Amino acid sequence: MWNEGIGSSGELRTHDDRIKKRHSYRVPWGWVKLPENPNYISPVPKELEALETAIEYRDSGDYSWSELSAWLHKVTGRSISHMGFKHLYLKAKKEKENGTTPIEHITQ
Repeated sequence: MWNEGIGSSGELRTHDDRIKKRHSYRVPWGWVKLPENPNYISPVPKELEALETAIEYRDSGDYSWSELSAWLHKVTGRSISHMGFKHLYLKAKKEKENGTTPIEHITQ
């Protein structure tokens, strides 16, 4: 399904080119370890879409970091601290200033 094998240079050949090799013990918010190979992670579209929405809500100025981190937990079932959300938000804003970057990039 996900894993078609490891290439000669160590890369994972997959159906989904968004799968990435894990670089630390911690799995980034919006990503999940592959059950077939826990050394690789895959994006969770529901979480990344919710993160994009939360960033838009924060831009409106109507919601606090804590309110939005609680909302993300309610919508996705995965917890994130208000400071964790703030870190991802600021990273997204910095990336946007430097050029458009997919939301998947900021969560790594």
